[in-house]
Amino acid sequence: MKKIYFKGLVWFNNVKENISEKWNDEEGAGVIELAIIVLILVGLAIVFKSEIDTILTNIIGDFKGKIPTL
Repeated sequence: MKKIYFKGLVWFNNVKENISEKWNDEEGAGVIELAIIVLILVGLAIVFKSEIDTILTNIIGDFKGKIPTL
């Protein structure tokens, strides 16, 4: 009985160490953070599309009025 308990305890400790290593591994964290930022920016662009379009149209209109024609 002790051998089975000991093997189970060793197995559990190995699993616990593997999970702990994977949890603390930050190898791909930069890529995930960048993807989240891009998704947030795309979402904001979709939500505020009409406001962005109005602002850009006004800016382009101002430039067209100030640039002399050839």
